[in-house]
Amino acid sequence: MYTFDGPNRIIIMDAGTDTFDCKDVYSRWKDWLKMPGNAKYARAFDVLGGNPIDPVEGTTIPFFAFLINGWSSRPQEADHTLKVTNGILIGEGGADPFLDTLGVYTVRINYQQPVQAIGVSTAYVVDIVAALLTADLGSVTGESPRSLLNAVRKLMNRVKNDGNTLTIYKEDDATPAYTQAITGDSEAVPITELDTD
Repeated sequence: MYTFDGPNRIIIMDAGTDTFDCKDVYSRWKDWLKMPGNAKYARAFDVLGGNPIDPVEGTTIPFFAFLINGWSSRPQEADHTLKVTNGILIGEGGADPFLDTLGVYTVRINYQQPVQAIGVSTAYVVDIVAALLTADLGSVTGESPRSLLNAVRKLMNRVKNDGNTLTIYKEDDATPAYTQAITGDSEAVPITELDTD
């Protein structure tokens, strides 16, 4: 099925092999690596994903196989269509993971990328939004001056205008959260303080 050429860092598809199963090739490479004398060669793969999301439904995070350390793969020496299945194969630095055949053959590569929709319960999302919108923000600390929390404070908490500076207070209406410089207009009606009960 596959031959691993450690010195040249090539995964060679044997005659008759028209499928590159990402998970299977990765597994066969690990088996090859355990054989005497093969651990001296550079690693061929980094992988990501394949973890179960919902074992009952059979959903998993898509499997990504990254060829690294100069490794690549060469299709069998024949005219054929090579199907890349059971994962996403990526060459080093985003390069093409496949070499040309040694002979003059036409090889088409059909990437069958694993695509799956992952649903999230809307009830769960509603619960999160409700918790966020009804939370007492008085215990939140470490916010940046331009945070969403500080924007909401200006809508609900005490705001004081001393003529040159607008002070927005924390939820206790006594501790300043942040200030803003004021540019006035002598013809406008002045507002000196806002304080939500």
